[in-house]
Amino acid sequence: IALFQHFNIDSEHPNAWRDLALALAKKHVPAFSANKGRPPTNKDEDFTWWLIFQGVKRRDKCTNSAAYQVVSNIVNIEVDLIYTRLKSFKKQNTRLVEEFDICLDNIEAEIGHEECVQILLEAGEIGPDFKAEFLKQVAALKNFPY
Repeated sequence: IALFQHFNIDSEHPNAWRDLALALAKKHVPAFSANKGRPPTNKDEDFTWWLIFQGVKRRDKCTNSAAYQVVSNIVNIEVDLIYTRLKSFKKQNTRLVEEFDICLDNIEAEIGHEECVQILLEAGEIGPDFKAEFLKQVAALKNFPY
């Protein structure tokens, strides 16, 4: 009865013994325990934050630190987490980031500063289902190899 109480399991429940066995397994058998380590990041969320970061940086012509703070305020997440995740995103997607920056410069020259900033900020607000198609349309403006 002590084990049932320890794991908050009703001993009268028809599945009490099964629930107790599972509770003990989760506590003592590594294969049943939750994965340790860093939780996986949401790559779409990181990309969205990066688009917002780029839009803010171009719109406000500010430092990276100031842009991180603005993104933090927009998405309501701590600025340190924004910085860490975007730094990791840029490191893992170096070629994409470099080529997209060049593409944005070309788009900005073609359609103007305000329109380019608007595209970036709108892209940061749309859902993942529409993001890929939206980016393909933007890339088509300058034949960016997306």
